[in-house]
Amino acid sequence: MLIGVVFAFPYIPGSDSKVFQGAGLLFGVLAALGSSAVATNIISGLMLIYTRAFLEGDRVEINGVVGLVQERALLVTRIRTPRNELVSIPNAAVIAASVVNYSFSRREIRKPVALSTTITIGYDVPWRQVHALLLAAAESVEGISDEVDPFVLQTSLNDFHISYELTAGVRDAKKYRETLSDLLAAIQDQFAAAKVEILSPGYHAIRNGNPSTLPPAAAATAGQT
Repeated sequence: MLIGVVFAFPYIPGSDSKVFQGAGLLFGVLAALGSSAVATNIISGLMLIYTRAFLEGDRVEINGVVGLVQERALLVTRIRTPRNELVSIPNAAVIAASVVNYSFSRREIRKPVALSTTITIGYDVPWRQVHALLLAAAESVEGISDEVDPFVLQTSLNDFHISYELTAGVRDAKKYRETLSDLLAAIQDQFAAAKVEILSPGYHAIRNGNPSTLPPAAAATAGQT
């Protein structure tokens, strides 16, 4: 068809005018750009199929969008979010982005994907007690897998508190969000029952009447303003 249009072009009335030729050039450029974008998305779609980055039904995060893969077409990948929104992402953007697949671990290596959450507790609470409460919370959540043991890491010794990170496996990756919510609720229940407040204490320095610590020149300038 395109070859026929090329051969017929000189016989089209007005084809020798500058306006007609300019319009034809513009149409050609737009067609070339459009076909290039389509080709890029098709090639990217084929690459996604052969790289096995994800399958339909997998829970993924692509370009900040989290949800279940509803459709993996040649041109776009469609993701259904937890709010039942359908997000279409061009395959060229997918192939250029980092893809987090929450379902891969269960399908490929037969292990549950893990979730983690961090809380900060003051130094006045014994760290062994914090570990025990976090592990008890994980064990009480139905959505937490018993295939691997949950564990707690102390990730930072801050000025006023310690950062504790709890990591636990998830039974069903499709319920990752719900399981995390249940885990956070269980942590609140465990700490409340033990009468341990989940607070990050802070301290403030209050001037007690001592002279200013500003250098003399700076103090004089401040006094003139």
